[in-house]
Amino acid sequence: MRRILLPVFAGLFGLLLTTSCESEMPSMDSDPVEVNKWIFTTLKSNYLFWTAKDSASLNYGIQPPEFFGGLKSGSDNIASLAKISNINSQESYDIGFEYGINNYRGDNVTYYVVYYTRKGTFADNNIRRGDNIIAVNGTSVTEQNSKTLLAEAIAEGGTVKLSYMRPPQSEPIEVDFPLMSSDNALVVNEDPVYAVTDTVMGSLRVGYIAYNRFTSEHKTQLLNALTQLKSKNINYFVLDLRYNPGGFLPIFETLGSALVKNRTTGDPFLVYKRREDIGDRQISLSNVSSIPNLGDQLAKIYIITGQYTASASEAFINALKAYWGNNLILVGEKTTAGDNNNIAIVPTADKTNQWQLTVPIGYMADKDGNSNYANGFTPTGKYLVNDINPEEVEALRPLGVTSERIYKVIIDDIRGVRALKSATITTDSYKIPSSIMSKPWANKAIAE
Repeated sequence: MRRILLPVFAGLFGLLLTTSCESEMPSMDSDPVEVNKWIFTTLKSNYLFWTAKDSASLNYGIQPPEFFGGLKSGSDNIASLAKISNINSQESYDIGFEYGINNYRGDNVTYYVVYYTRKGTFADNNIRRGDNIIAVNGTSVTEQNSKTLLAEAIAEGGTVKLSYMRPPQSEPIEVDFPLMSSDNALVVNEDPVYAVTDTVMGSLRVGYIAYNRFTSEHKTQLLNALTQLKSKNINYFVLDLRYNPGGFLPIFETLGSALVKNRTTGDPFLVYKRREDIGDRQISLSNVSSIPNLGDQLAKIYIITGQYTASASEAFINALKAYWGNNLILVGEKTTAGDNNNIAIVPTADKTNQWQLTVPIGYMADKDGNSNYANGFTPTGKYLVNDINPEEVEALRPLGVTSERIYKVIIDDIRGVRALKSATITTDSYKIPSSIMSKPWANKAIAE
């Protein structure tokens, strides 16, 4: 019986979203009446699934959760109201890398390092993508404890002692990992531009960016990476979104504008299809000189996808595909296709900063109005391939090197070399909950 690889990711990050909707905030303390008025005004002005309510007939004196529940659509599982103190009450810790459960090697269950999130972790502790962790704080990893052993050690804080193997070494390596609080600047400010490489094969020049979160906070790093690849005169571009679970949509203006051929300022890249009484909005292309026109020199774009390519990532694929058509090729695994993955949200806080209201505001569509990707995206034919070959035990290669399993499929395709036989283990039955999907931006498309 074939064993399978079960991805599960570490590292919960605290993030309070206080983006403002187009509504008035209460000027008084957060008593039920004022909070409920704010809830009503915000939903009436922005809520995608709003149905007309008689304001005068509502009971503004009840508790906000009950009031909110009376306005929320019964079929909506996105909109939410939460006490901000509850959101931030649980302190969490970060170990500095994402990990999975290597469960396809018979009884020899280990964790494997997917990638490190703090680059200093790699330098200081010499842990690498593909290393197999066999023990945590002296306790061996087993099939029975693998879903909780490392997660519980991280939750306790302090330092975690890891024993790991690096193929083909036969002796374990031991290292102490100091954990960081989730509100540490090194954790919160993790650079989403994870890797940037270029490969020259005669007249073929391939640029690669691994991009793990959509955020405007690191816009400069993204622009620098795009500008660097343009200066290398690349004619093929690979955007690796396999570990990108979502994020903030405004950065689409930068990345989309860089990749669209012959861009025109003001043309739509992504359209928010909102209620008829509100009207649609859009993220437009920009022709400002700071955004390199990389797309003009490209023959094809490849996007690497995976089980945790979600929401904002799926919206970006949909939007870019409208401009590139068949010259945009997906390689990897089926995307997340989570509930309502094509709907944008805005989280906003009341003026007293006691309540957070998350509001779905519209469907995310491409320039032609197409938002029909609720089932996600699945690479086809030879392009359907997973990170790990389930027929063999092999170490994960660094992201962005030409020997890395999925990137090699792309390089071979560009060179015209026959690709390896497709092998995928991506089915719903193989998926398990992962902490990467618990990050505040995960499985979300946030319209600031």
